[in-house]
Amino acid sequence: MEKSAVIVTLAQEQPTDYIPEHCDVQPQYVYESNIHSNNVLATLNEQRRSGLLCDMTVIVEGVELQAHKAVLAACSSYFNGIITDPANVSHNIVLELSSISRLGMESLLEFAYTSKLTVSRGNINHVLAAARELDVKNLEYSCLNLL
Repeated sequence: MEKSAVIVTLAQEQPTDYIPEHCDVQPQYVYESNIHSNNVLATLNEQRRSGLLCDMTVIVEGVELQAHKAVLAACSSYFNGIITDPANVSHNIVLELSSISRLGMESLLEFAYTSKLTVSRGNINHVLAAARELDVKNLEYSCLNLL
């Protein structure tokens, strides 16, 4: 598979109103959005569902599930270890997980991208097994609390 690259060079302008680092100037106002992170996750989830900008494929039970490495690395120690390996950082990753069920992986992806999980008697053991195997601690603890 041949990869192509687009190189963009940005010219950096020198600021006209420069405040030296040693100045102890406090900001007048700090804006913090309560919805920004949710909007970012929602957009990433739309991209995942459309297969846009995905750089990782997880195969479970013969089904290919697309994802973003950054999202998986942020919520799973298992994925973080694989993704941040220098051999994998700049490449698309295809990973087959034979010990994870499709139901468990799909639920885990939904949680990773929405912070929500719908649990039932039919899927809780699959979700728990996936959370344990992939080291998603908060999801594992949530499942254990529901059992």
